[in-house]
Amino acid sequence: MKIIPGPASVELAEKIAEELNLSVVKHSYKHFYDNETYLRVDESVKNETILLIQSTHFPQEKHWIELLILCSTLKDLGAAEVISIIPYLSYARADKRKIEGEALSHQILITLLEKSGCDSIITMNVHNPEAFYSSSKSIEKININLFHYIGEELKSKYNNFVVVGPDKGAEEDVKTLAKLLETEYLLFEKERDALTNEVKMQAPDYSFENKNVLLVDDIITSGGTAKLASKLILEQKPRTLQFLCIHALSKDEVYADLKNMGVEKIISTNTIPNKQLEQLDIAPYIAKYIKEKFL
Repeated sequence: MKIIPGPASVELAEKIAEELNLSVVKHSYKHFYDNETYLRVDESVKNETILLIQSTHFPQEKHWIELLILCSTLKDLGAAEVISIIPYLSYARADKRKIEGEALSHQILITLLEKSGCDSIITMNVHNPEAFYSSSKSIEKININLFHYIGEELKSKYNNFVVVGPDKGAEEDVKTLAKLLETEYLLFEKERDALTNEVKMQAPDYSFENKNVLLVDDIITSGGTAKLASKLILEQKPRTLQFLCIHALSKDEVYADLKNMGVEKIISTNTIPNKQLEQLDIAPYIAKYIKEKFL
C-alpha cells in the first residue's frame, strides 16, 4: 500500500503516511498560466493499493477534477485498487430536489468517481450519510464520524461544558460528543427557507447564564446558523462560549464576526486546512481506521 496526495491535501497526506509508515508516491503537480492543473505520477503503481487523499473544498470544481483525473490515471497505470480518502466531500448537500429541476450533484459526482476507477470512498462527517450510502451501489463507501475520536481528545478540557447543537439534525453528533465528555447536551430548533436560505431559530428552555458552552456543528459555511445561535446564547451571559466544527469552509470575516460577537475560541479539524484557526489533526484517526480496515 502507498499514499498519493492530491494538491488539496498534501500536508494531511504526508502526516497519514508518517502515521502508517507508508511511502508517498513520487508525483509532480503544477499550474499552467490559465490555471489548469498538470498532474503526473512519477513512479510505478502497478499492482499497488493506493490511498489517494484529496479534500474537495473551495475551489470545489477544481479539486474534484484533480481527484477524478488522479484516480483515472492511477488505474490506467495499473494500480490494483484506488481508495479515495476525501476528508471533506463537497456537494453532499445537493442530494435531493427541494425545487423541481435542481441537479442531484452529489449522485452525479459519486458516479463519476466510480467511473474513474475508484474502488472505495472514505469521507468524514458527510452531510447526509443515508444519501451517501445509497448513491452508486457498486462502490464501497465509508463515512467516519470524527466526533467519536475528537471527544476523547477534548475530554480533559471540556468535561465542564454544556454541549449545544444548532438544530435537531445535529443531535446524533452532539449526543455522541456529550457522552464522551460526560456532560449534558441541548438542541436549538431551526427552520431554513429553501428559497431565501433565511434561518429562524429558537433557543432551548435552559439558562446559559454563567455556564461554559460549547456550540457544535458538523460544518460552517456562511456562518448564519453559528452567528444566530451564538447571539441567542450570548444574550444570556454565559461564562464562556466556544465553537467546534468538523469542516470549516467560511471566509475569514465570518470567524472574525464570531470572535467580535464574543465567541472565545473557534476550533475545527484539518479536513480543510486553515492556518487562522485552532485545528485538531485528524491524521492519527484516519491512520487508525486504515490500519484496522485495510492493513
